[in-house]
Amino acid sequence: MGNYLYLVGGYDASDSNYTDKVYVTKVSLPEEVTPTPSPHLSHEPVILVPGMLASFNYLSLMHGVPVPNSGWGWCPVYCKPLYNGFISALENSGYKLGKDLFVYFYDWRKEIASNADDLAKFVDKVLKENPEAQKISLVGHSMGGLIARDYVQDTHGEKIDKLITVGSPHSGSVKAYRVWEAANFADFPGPVGAVMQAVVVANMSHYTTDVNTVQKTVPSLLNLWPTFDFIKNASGEAVPLTQMKFKNSYLPAMADGLPGISNRLWTISGSGWGTARFLTVKPTTWLERNLGWWADGISVSTETADGDETVLVTSSQVNGSVENYNINNVRHIGLLNNADVQDKLLTVLGVQGEPVVEPVTESDKVLVVTVASPIDFELVDPSGVKYVPEDNIILLTDPVAGVWRVNTVGQETGNYTVYFGRIKGADKAWEEKWGMATEGSENSFIFNVDMDERNLGENVLEQATNRLGYMKEAATTSGLAKGRESLLEAQLKTYQIDLENLMGTCSDQRSRYEALMRVLMERADRLTSDWKSDLWAELPETTEQILVGQMQKLKYDMIQDYQDKFVDQNS
Repeated sequence: MGNYLYLVGGYDASDSNYTDKVYVTKVSLPEEVTPTPSPHLSHEPVILVPGMLASFNYLSLMHGVPVPNSGWGWCPVYCKPLYNGFISALENSGYKLGKDLFVYFYDWRKEIASNADDLAKFVDKVLKENPEAQKISLVGHSMGGLIARDYVQDTHGEKIDKLITVGSPHSGSVKAYRVWEAANFADFPGPVGAVMQAVVVANMSHYTTDVNTVQKTVPSLLNLWPTFDFIKNASGEAVPLTQMKFKNSYLPAMADGLPGISNRLWTISGSGWGTARFLTVKPTTWLERNLGWWADGISVSTETADGDETVLVTSSQVNGSVENYNINNVRHIGLLNNADVQDKLLTVLGVQGEPVVEPVTESDKVLVVTVASPIDFELVDPSGVKYVPEDNIILLTDPVAGVWRVNTVGQETGNYTVYFGRIKGADKAWEEKWGMATEGSENSFIFNVDMDERNLGENVLEQATNRLGYMKEAATTSGLAKGRESLLEAQLKTYQIDLENLMGTCSDQRSRYEALMRVLMERADRLTSDWKSDLWAELPETTEQILVGQMQKLKYDMIQDYQDKFVDQNS
């Protein structure tokens, strides 16, 4: 009121007695209050498009809820430090995150063209919020560079000053082969690959095989398929791309648009690391065919050439660009966290600044825990140290051996599943725990971890037995007529007996194990086919989903046990 401040009523200093006194004080106010002017835009905006798997959204990845790219953020724990250094270097030079520096997160499962369309909307939003800016610059790492390139070619680049791709596979990457054809994550080690594995495990019950899960849920992988001959047969002869089952139609179609953007395109390549150039393959056996693996042949050996360990130098460079810059002795995953790469980026962007390199701990031994359920959870290590999830996932490197515990608290009523993964290079062991949660309900689950053991600490037989128990429970609560319920229980009981005989087979009886496993896998296929047919038309949909999904995963329990017994851990 005017230049006076009035305080009427309240408690006195003792905070116990109410007072009705009126306190008045004169305050000084400026003659006229003017709004703070918007800061002048001193930099051309920069948008960073990170690589595949660097973006994360729990609801979308683990529950299949459609979430627009605007709802995605950094993949927890591990990915952000790989980009933080470059972001800090720009911030130290005067950029402000959210003002003239942006990160474009995206659903990396989608095809690249789809994410490029969304990038167009993101660019328009940035320019609308920065009317002083006439153009922006794009920095894309790996897949992010292809998304940025697609956008620039599609829009003729009139809004783009500079496009810089860093380690982007313009001609594809051989590393797409094993994960696409066999759900084999050997070429995606560490925490980053662990995220993709968690996505596949959580969604596998909806598809026929793990390979089918990969191909249906992550179609973008085929956008990274090499556009050059990269497979050799057992005789050492190159197999033409035209003779392969899978082909990349996306990147070849992009080639025609390159001349229109070459005057604003820079590429940065990492080199000095052996990078897959050719894979020698052999024919599949009944086992691979049953699982839908290796449609173009089982990868048995690799020939390398120069690159960043993921992308060949020849693939990350583009003829006709303003400059193809090569930096020696830097790996793909760490390109944006490398001082020489950052220095070149700052130079091309015309920014005066110094590189910032963040410490990043790398390991191929990873513990990943997540849930697909209405529960909160925490992870407790053998010494009692507790870890809480970030966006409902926990990623830990080099976990100590011992008994780990996952404690859960229900948030609402519904079915829940806990996914506990141990990953060591190409080897993996996943366990699941499930049940019904209610608000406030508490549960605790025990998991053994030993990354130096062949089974990484997992008890596969216990896992398989638990699955069958879950299936039996679903059968008894399905409301089936007594005779049909008894038949279903008998099928599951017989399967359990034969499965225990299989997993009890000694490690010196490989041929016997393979024969028994073939019988059980074929029976699993017949049972799932019957449950989905009119033979079991009376099965409730939820019961059918449990039976079919768990039976499919039982096949992979057999594979896990088979690999633990007979396959070299590092093969």
